[in-house]
Amino acid sequence: IRLTRLFRLIKLGSYLEDVEILVRVFFKSTKMLYMLAVYMVLGLCFSSAAIYYVEAGSWDPEGRDYFRTGHDGNRAPTPFKSIPHAFWWCIVTFTTVGYGDIAPVTLLGKVVAAATMVFGILVLAMPISVVSMNFSAVWADWGEEKEMEATSRREDLLCVSEALQQLENRKILVVELYDARYGREEPEFLGEVRWEDLPVDSVEVEGEER
Repeated sequence: IRLTRLFRLIKLGSYLEDVEILVRVFFKSTKMLYMLAVYMVLGLCFSSAAIYYVEAGSWDPEGRDYFRTGHDGNRAPTPFKSIPHAFWWCIVTFTTVGYGDIAPVTLLGKVVAAATMVFGILVLAMPISVVSMNFSAVWADWGEEKEMEATSRREDLLCVSEALQQLENRKILVVELYDARYGREEPEFLGEVRWEDLPVDSVEVEGEER
């Protein structure tokens, strides 16, 4: 039930102007986000392969597992058992979250980890700057659009007011409606709308139905 309430809020957000601005920024930054995805996938593959080859260790027949030896000489089972196993570590390192459940212990592994951190910072910094610039541009365009709409509305109201002031009166067109179904001797009268003179300041159009 709580999730459905959350979905209602998300549905409400579609009517907000802020959501429309974010959508415009997203579509304007599509190319940069595509480049970010490509760079992230390439970096993920290369970094995972590099950390696997330096941290995979060797097979221990007695322990029936891959063991790695740290720079302090301690041997322990390696968490980098394959390249796909290293994807989680690469994602956490790219985003500089540093979850800490997996970490390299060899000297080469720490070098690869440092290079992965720097690469992640550089890759994320470029699209963030572009998205912020696009947001500023979209925000400025949005303000100009709102100002133009307000100006156009004021001009329309002024034109209508001036046109009404030049008129001496207004008229109403009378339209009569009949129902002429097949088999009836005479058409049935449904109603009429009259053409009448109205004062300039009148806002009502009279009609009559019978």
